Amino acid sequence: MWALICYAFVLTSEGITAWSYFEQVFERKGSRKVEIWMFILGYSLLFALSQFKNVLINTVAFLFVNLILLFSNFACKKLIGIIQVAFLTVVMGGTEVLASVLLSPISPDFGAYKYDLSVMISFAVLGRLLYFSIMQISARLFKPTKDGIDTSTVLLLSVLPLVSVLITMTIAYISITTRIKPIVGILMAISVIALLMVNILVTVVYNHIQKMYNDRLELELIAQKAEINTENYKILKDHYDHQRVLIHDIRGHMQVMRGLLESKNYDELENYLLDMERDPALQKIARLCDNTVLNVILVHHASICKSLGIDVDFDIRQHSVDFISAHDITAIFDNLLTNAEEAAKNTSEKYIKLSATQQGETGMLITIINSCDSAPDMDEDGNIKTKKKDKEHHGVGLKSVRQAVKRYQGVMRMYYNETERRFHCVIRLINSI
Repeated sequence: MWALICYAFVLTSEGITAWSYFEQVFERKGSRKVEIWMFILGYSLLFALSQFKNVLINTVAFLFVNLILLFSNFACKKLIGIIQVAFLTVVMGGTEVLASVLLSPISPDFGAYKYDLSVMISFAVLGRLLYFSIMQISARLFKPTKDGIDTSTVLLLSVLPLVSVLITMTIAYISITTRIKPIVGILMAISVIALLMVNILVTVVYNHIQKMYNDRLELELIAQKAEINTENYKILKDHYDHQRVLIHDIRGHMQVMRGLLESKNYDELENYLLDMERDPALQKIARLCDNTVLNVILVHHASICKSLGIDVDFDIRQHSVDFISAHDITAIFDNLLTNAEEAAKNTSEKYIKLSATQQGETGMLITIINSCDSAPDMDEDGNIKTKKKDKEHHGVGLKSVRQAVKRYQGVMRMYYNETERRFHCVIRLINSI
């Protein structure tokens, strides 16, 4: 009876530890209530399976239950999730071994389930305290993100945690079922500590690579923004040069028009005035919205769409994007419009519709719809797979959009309408200021 109560305590504390770790490292994608109930049911299943008293069954069940709980309740890539749950399992098994070794001097019959109630409780408390402490420290050391490095690198980094699970299972089995000598226990403890440190190091290395990836993405966005600003400068300069020429020639134009008027050549005068009105220097620079940065982007893409024969409809409501930084405006709108142009230019009915409206007091909604002949290939994270040969340097557009959306506690959904042959992208952002 006491053994069952003790093990129920162990599993409860393990569930709380795993839940706390997942919440600190990953973003929740469901309701907290559902999440709690799933953890209760999952660890109740582990409690039932523990009655077989089989290390292999317990370890495999622990892995699968936590994987299901992670993928069901949190936003996480599959390979990243496997690495994290494997690490969780290594730490769980390793702390049990450490607790066993630390308490072995207290009870010479510690192995083979021969220890008394006091040692059993001490083992449970010490092991769970070690487990909880290590996972809390780990959660603060590294926080994996949804936007990640390439699959091959993740696979390479996942080898060690998975192998570590097998090694830890073996050590745990030996420590539980066999009476070990003190020196062997010490060596086992040192081995487990070394194994845990190596796993932490691997995760830190992964996080470093992740940071390098994000830094490169930031540099690409900066370069992208600079390119847009340069293009806008050229447009303004050309317009200014045209105006200078017109001002320089205005006296000559007035003389010509006065001559046509005095000679009562009204038809020719009318044609002359019409030609002057069509002069680019007299045309206003397009004002498509009240935000300067976004207006530059829209004017730039409107010009591209005109050259490609794409009809555009931009509806940006006043002050709707004021809370978004210039950097993020560029990341979101420029990348979305670039992708829309790539899809629309190859269709028979070429069009792009973009709208940005306020939603409630603190939110806004961005919608972009474009013609698209076929559904794009999407990966498991909802990113469009690039068809360009240089895949390493392409396909980062939507990743940068997702990063910008994340900074405003936003959500992004993309889908293809087969009937109407058009692609939708809907983004909701929150103004938290």
